[in-house]
Amino acid sequence: MNGNEAYKPMQRIALSQTQRQALHECKAFGVRHPVRHETALAIWGIEQPSGNGHCRSRAMRSDRDEIIGYPEYPPSDYGYAEDRISAETWNDPTDTMAGNALIHVVLCNRNDRRVRKNIRMHVWKGLESKHVLVIDGVQVLAPAPTWALMAGPLDIGELVMIAESMIRHRRLTLNELQEFVDTAQIPYRSKCLDALALVREGSDSPKETEMRLVLERYGLPSMMINHTVSDVLFGNGAMATLDLADPARKFGLEYDGDHHRTDKWQWRRDRDKRTRLASAGWVVLVATQLDLSDELHRAAFAMNVAHALSNIDGQPITVNTPMPWNELARRRRKMARPRRARKRCR
Repeated sequence: MNGNEAYKPMQRIALSQTQRQALHECKAFGVRHPVRHETALAIWGIEQPSGNGHCRSRAMRSDRDEIIGYPEYPPSDYGYAEDRISAETWNDPTDTMAGNALIHVVLCNRNDRRVRKNIRMHVWKGLESKHVLVIDGVQVLAPAPTWALMAGPLDIGELVMIAESMIRHRRLTLNELQEFVDTAQIPYRSKCLDALALVREGSDSPKETEMRLVLERYGLPSMMINHTVSDVLFGNGAMATLDLADPARKFGLEYDGDHHRTDKWQWRRDRDKRTRLASAGWVVLVATQLDLSDELHRAAFAMNVAHALSNIDGQPITVNTPMPWNELARRRRKMARPRRARKRCR
């Protein structure tokens, strides 16, 4: 059993509470258009990319400003030109509500817009009835368009985290997401395609996804996701798992959220697992939120991983400066191309 299994009931409860709150707010404000952005994610039971409000604060920016590409936004995050200007935003200048009370909705015709307090309206000209579902009486944008239309305010890493969360919670498959981006009329198509090139199935949490992306941006070797170590067993016979692993080197990485230190049972179980892995010759490093909190800590984390791998290999492991997202996506496509070619040959 994965060490995070004990945390999942608490996670499900938290997501369920957030879903109920989002539905309640939509009904209280009399929302009559399909909801999008964080409200839609909450209704679909999808984790936000960051637990510290980072995603929410970014998404509160004006989508129209981000389409134009205002200079205050970092080029590394907003360097993608929109393929077609097919989304527009109207903001209520009297709106003073907190971020968690502001609801984003989408409509297909700008003539239908109405200035309403607490509601921010966006126009997506590609909106069709098939893109909208009804949950407990509230119209909600379906998971695929919800994800694609968040490409403006979010960076590639956040898009990857949301996509992997949607797949993990079985809201859609990677193929369904790819098909939607290929066929629908959406803004930021190239940005969505780059994010999809980095999506991998099998991650267990947004933070595990973030940890993997940090290492890949610094040019470190790709690792297996949620690897099962078949010869390391707990007392009950369950096999140990690692968030990221390089089995050939017997090297693993684990992300520990706060529950790993505050829950006595989880802390003891982590200690037991890592002792058993060390006895079997594994080297395991543990990452926390601090390691992912800013570029300085992310660089130090990448260097620590490279140092551990160098000790195992007996030779230096190169660490690059963090690659731009589009360059990382290009490399991932290049790596995937030979595998697809081999499959066709068979």
